[in-house]
Parts: sequence; structure tokens; C-alpha cells
Amino acid sequence: VDEYKRLPYERVIVPDPSGGYFGTIIELDGCMTEGETIEETASYLEEAMEGWLESSIDHGIDIPEPLSLREYSGQFNVRIPRSLHRDLVRAATTEDVSLNALVNSLLERGVNGKKSRSRAQA
Repeated sequence: VDEYKRLPYERVIVPDPSGGYFGTIIELDGCMTEGETIEETASYLEEAMEGWLESSIDHGIDIPEPLSLREYSGQFNVRIPRSLHRDLVRAATTEDVSLNALVNSLLERGVNGKKSRSRAQA
């Protein structure tokens, strides 16, 4: 358990709309907790992680590696409606860029915009 706890798992703590804070470890499905303060939530999250890891080991469940240690090819396939494909091609043509460049830019803006909003809430 201690070996896993030293790995760079992504911890996220955000304000809970009902008060206090909610914390989770992205890679460990269901590993989450709540607390009154960020510090308390961080401490509870470490306890939740230890329990999550112990339970997974006891039940023979594979423990995923941290996202930061995984290798990524930079490629994935997505099926989209024909109408969206058409609209994306039109937008790429209007912008005078490739469809790949347009989709890459849109995805990056979407992901980075989401990160910015999460940071603003914390």
C-alpha cells in the first residue's frame, strides 16, 4: 500500500455546493471523500486512498497506474454524427485549416477551459 501511495496519483479537491469540499483521486474509481476545509479534505483523501488500495489488494483488483506515468499515442478514433462531421469540415474550410487542426484546437480549448473553471472554483 505504501508503494502505491508514493505514486503520483492525481488528487482533485473542489468546493462542494452544499458546503465544505469534495476530494477524489482521478485514477482510483470511487476513491473520494468530503471535508470542511481543503486541509481536512486532503487528509481524509489520503485515508480514503489507503482504504481503497487495501481493499483492492485484498480482493485481487488491479490497481491502475497514475495518468502521468501512462504512455499516450496521440491518436484515438471518434464516431460522430454526419451532420457534425459536415459542420466541422465547413468550419475548418472557413478557418483555412485542416479538419485535424480544427478538432485539435476545439478539444484543447474545451479541456483547458474546463480546467480553468475548476481552478477558479477552488
